[in-house]
Amino acid sequence: MRVHELAKEYKIKSTDFVDIVQSFGINIKSHLNSLDEAQIADIRFKMDMKDHSKEAELLSEEEIEELNPLGNITPEETVVTGWVKVEEELNQDQEKSEKIETEIKETLSEMKNSDSIDPLVDEGDPVPASSVVTKTGETADEWNARRTEEITKENDLIIEREQKAEEIRKHAQLHKREQIVKMERSGFWGWLRGFFG
Repeated sequence: MRVHELAKEYKIKSTDFVDIVQSFGINIKSHLNSLDEAQIADIRFKMDMKDHSKEAELLSEEEIEELNPLGNITPEETVVTGWVKVEEELNQDQEKSEKIETEIKETLSEMKNSDSIDPLVDEGDPVPASSVVTKTGETADEWNARRTEEITKENDLIIEREQKAEEIRKHAQLHKREQIVKMERSGFWGWLRGFFG
């Protein structure tokens, strides 16, 4: 991928994007330079970090000390980016999964209490697969019979072609032997004369 193609993804002018990429420590000269997969991944990661840092909040000194007891992380590396939003999404996912779980339990209990084998069919027997009509207007059995016949014809055609090819090979070998015998009997010049005579 070229630099200008990646710049389009971020909707940034190519020449400006070249400066941004160079600030990330990636050695490029122009917007036409190619980038390998590792460079692309690095640029995307750093661009995402750059985007998140704009909307992020810095932690207090106490929170930084709590997260960083060894003191080897800079305050910029402890940026919190939308943790509240992440927590809300997790809570929503939890609520959804609980709701689905209760629906499944209710459906299972209804199935146990129901006389019907299939919870979607209230009365009568389910429709047999053989009576289902396809888009072409055929039943499943008719379609299966037609496809079986087509496959059989195709296999017969393949066998017939293989037999013809074998006959052609045998004829070619026979003709080759005849030519060799003629050449051996009359010599090369006699054999050659046989083509024109």
